[in-house]
Amino acid sequence: MKQKNEMLKLKDLANVSICPWNPKVRTGSGQYPYIGLKGESGFCDTVNFDADSIIMTCFGSGSGRVFYFSEPGYASGCIVLRGKAPDRTRFLYRYLKELGIAFHQYIECVEFDRGGKRQPFALSPGKWGEFL
Repeated sequence: MKQKNEMLKLKDLANVSICPWNPKVRTGSGQYPYIGLKGESGFCDTVNFDADSIIMTCFGSGSGRVFYFSEPGYASGCIVLRGKAPDRTRFLYRYLKELGIAFHQYIECVEFDRGGKRQPFALSPGKWGEFL
């Protein structure tokens, strides 16, 4: 049984996907929204998230924005959240908004040496996902 005021990790409430930045997918046309560095910024012909998803932008000057999408689309340089239980995604989005969390920022420690190798102290993708 959870104790009062016990913290939950986001991954306890939602499935978390990290979508790498991929501007090549965006086209001038297409049936699916493309969500990139500054939010919705075009269309494309492929999807990497389903309907009923929370999209959190992660890179560039538009990073930190939180959106809800009722239709599928393509997220580039974003975190995608989907509730683990039916109808929980929309609940989680409203909860974040009621708390005033329309903006977020996570700064991971990722550094590489001159040869392109990740530094020993830098986060691995697995550890970064585990944190989220």
